[in-house]
Amino acid sequence: MAQLDPSAASNVHYATDPRIRHLAEAAWRMRTGGTRTDWLMLGKDNPEALISEAREWVRAAVAGGLLLAPSSSPEWKAAAWRAAADRQTPRSFAEAMANPIDRAIFTDSLDIALGGGCGLCGTERDHLCVGCGKCRCFDHDACTRPA
Repeated sequence: MAQLDPSAASNVHYATDPRIRHLAEAAWRMRTGGTRTDWLMLGKDNPEALISEAREWVRAAVAGGLLLAPSSSPEWKAAAWRAAADRQTPRSFAEAMANPIDRAIFTDSLDIALGGGCGLCGTERDHLCVGCGKCRCFDHDACTRPA
């Protein structure tokens, strides 16, 4: 086996390394046959989205020297985001709204967001966590209900 350097993988996180999101989405879509929209609707905290598994695989690849460690340089981040970009992304708003399903998802998300909720995960304002006031995009293990 190649030399293992776990410290090289210490900066591999979902927020700093777009390769994790790309790998998780690719694995989920290959397993389920679902679309990008289906995967996005799961939300990043859903175990079925495979984020934690993808993070461990990217960490292992960095520690094993198969991938470069993430960098905070703007050039590295731009290149990583370009490499992880979805090639099926519409080129314009008009192109995106031509699909009736995408248009329905967009208008529903916009309606929720304008009502004070989270359009990303679909949490309406009156369904936000009573402990912290945040949506389902966040971890609520430490939240407690007020008495």
